[in-house]
Amino acid sequence: MPYASIAVVFVFSLLLLTCLTGLAMLSFLTEEKVRIESGLTYPLALNPLYTFESERVTDFAESLVSAGLQKPIEYITREQALDREIQRNPGILAVLAGENPLPDVIVIPLQGMDTDMFWKRIREFRDLFEGGVDIQSLRSRLQNYEESMNEIRDIWVALLLFTGLTLVLMTMLLIAILRYHLRLFQDERIVGRLV
Repeated sequence: MPYASIAVVFVFSLLLLTCLTGLAMLSFLTEEKVRIESGLTYPLALNPLYTFESERVTDFAESLVSAGLQKPIEYITREQALDREIQRNPGILAVLAGENPLPDVIVIPLQGMDTDMFWKRIREFRDLFEGGVDIQSLRSRLQNYEESMNEIRDIWVALLLFTGLTLVLMTMLLIAILRYHLRLFQDERIVGRLV
């Protein structure tokens, strides 16, 4: 077995590279999940019958705390929404003819929020939102978000298991190499005494 040592070093190097790749992928996936969760918001157009100061709107905002709301809700007035749109598209003023068709908007950060509880709150306070909110499309978007977060978590667990098994295999290979060399050393000592 003249090439056994080279083969063992090659296998060990390959396992080490696989392990390091797995750790890098875990790190990347964790950063991406945090980035997605922290930046994801859901805008809801407020019914013109209500203002941000309305008791019903305040009750809705307070109810979101029990759904896991971690960041403050952003309130965007009609005027602020129009200003943002004008900054993005200055030519829109000619089309609007002095009217502001945009509604007041409540922007809800979804980070850490229980989407089922959020869904229940939306249904409970559906009269707050313009046009009664297309409930089914909202529900499907929330389900897609939840499924995406679950898939990321599942991939993360699979990568963690793969990396852990690679580390176990590397450890077993290292122990086998050490035992082989210790036995070889012991055999050489015995042969040395006999000579």
